[in-house]
Amino acid sequence: MKSFRSTGFLMGFLTLFLSFCAESAIAQNNSGSEKPEAIVADSILTSQVPDSIAEQLDAIYRIYDSIAISDNLLFRLLGWTYDLINKPESALAFGPLSLDLAKMINLSRSRGWYFGLATFTNDRFSQHLRLNGFFGYWTRAKYFDYGGGLKWLIDKQRQTELGLRFTNRSDALGKFGDFSEDRFLLSENDYKYNFYENVSVRKKATELQFSTRFARHFKAYLNLSSIQKRYIAHYYHVLPDSLSEARFSNAEIKLRFAYDEKFISGPDGLQSLGTVYPIVWISYEHSFPMLGGQFEFDRVQLEATQNIYTPYMGVAKVVLQLGYASKSCPVMETFNILGSNEPLSLYAPGSFSTMGCNENDVFFCDRFVALYLSHNFSGMLWRPTSQWFQPELTVATNIGWGDMRRAKDFPDKNFKTMEKGYFESGFVVKGLLNLPMVKVGLGAFYRYGPYAFDNVWDNFAFKWSATFSL
Repeated sequence: MKSFRSTGFLMGFLTLFLSFCAESAIAQNNSGSEKPEAIVADSILTSQVPDSIAEQLDAIYRIYDSIAISDNLLFRLLGWTYDLINKPESALAFGPLSLDLAKMINLSRSRGWYFGLATFTNDRFSQHLRLNGFFGYWTRAKYFDYGGGLKWLIDKQRQTELGLRFTNRSDALGKFGDFSEDRFLLSENDYKYNFYENVSVRKKATELQFSTRFARHFKAYLNLSSIQKRYIAHYYHVLPDSLSEARFSNAEIKLRFAYDEKFISGPDGLQSLGTVYPIVWISYEHSFPMLGGQFEFDRVQLEATQNIYTPYMGVAKVVLQLGYASKSCPVMETFNILGSNEPLSLYAPGSFSTMGCNENDVFFCDRFVALYLSHNFSGMLWRPTSQWFQPELTVATNIGWGDMRRAKDFPDKNFKTMEKGYFESGFVVKGLLNLPMVKVGLGAFYRYGPYAFDNVWDNFAFKWSATFSL
């Protein structure tokens, strides 16, 4: 509890600091200019008529850069700080090397702050070959993460790549998903991973990876890996099932399907503009008892996400998750259901807001289904005139079911399952404090059904929210 409060304080301090910087920079920017920047930018844009989308993008970037150079130091510092913690494409080039700013700082509930260095070669080194490496230190966990590798860019337009990498880093128990190609510290959809994953594994991995886009709507990933894990926390239904160390030889294929996804073509290949249809991820992983592997089992995962826009009503979001692990899969390699309940914890969509993060409320399942439903009314219910107070009501209901049949008859197991069904509902009001870079809000969730506590107040989870934008 103490560790989470300090992490929450640091997150809150970062939120207010960035917002203060943005407000100060914008105020100084507006007061010191004789002509509105929008007019200046518009006049420059209309004087250039590029022939292609790529040239248009380059022209816009040049205009943005010219405006940014004339801004005061505080505004540039703000933009650099935001890039540092949240943008995957942010990089500083030094000849043939680039610093990957987005991977130099991070924050975790269980590991504390992460500070490090990440670098890769750019087009000045090679148009088709990328060398990369990283290292960093977690302040609370007191250990280093490091790794490196190489990547061959076979076809940028089809996003066809072949890579080899070695890593020695922390990892989560019973991880589900790992579908997003990038995670961002200040992305609300990634809070559940950044802050609430049960990071209790040290992992050494050598991986061979291949990915490509095909048939317009599909992208495929193939991963072959040899992994050695050392477990810091231990969960089991019988004591012999507890693992201290284990080695795995895995093959995984992942498929991403996004019907009618729109793209633009840039210098670095295709950039997605999204789709109005569901985005579906499917993963099949098999662990082999060869090449040093000690276990043989299967893991199957599916995730489907859909945003539904309704005029005058806002945006509804539906996330469906399914997971299955064969009976021979060790407990700590099955699925750890993500909970995000701590005293006044950060709201993390896609997790169970009333499910605890401590050892007394941990859920493991070898087969499960979870449904996360939410609706953001997008300011439709209130029309305040204050720029500081722009409330947006989000209501949510989360439902889960899962079991582990082999552990059903073992009362001494040190984890829970949810074969009776897990239910919770709640709300979050975002924008109670509307700052230039972030909307801060408050909310509450209630746990009901078979896994509700006898004490009514124990079923409540109170939240604060932070939604960043720039």
